[in-house]
Amino acid sequence: MPDPTGRANGRGAYLCHGVGCWERGLAKRALERSLRARLADSDLEALQDYYIELISSAGASAGKTPDAHAESVPQG
Repeated sequence: MPDPTGRANGRGAYLCHGVGCWERGLAKRALERSLRARLADSDLEALQDYYIELISSAGASAGKTPDAHAESVPQG
């Protein structure tokens, strides 16, 4: 589950807000390798939904998609 604060209990993996980070993390299963765990399809879909919302809200507020490297923490 996404944890933008980075304070949730449990293991986590950091992904920046950059589009490329999320694409690599989700599409190439890099996130699973970082967590050393297999993610269920439903978990991957939830993370994709979070990512879409992240770029949508950033695009609406800044007029573009995020490419800065502010950290976001999906917990596994």
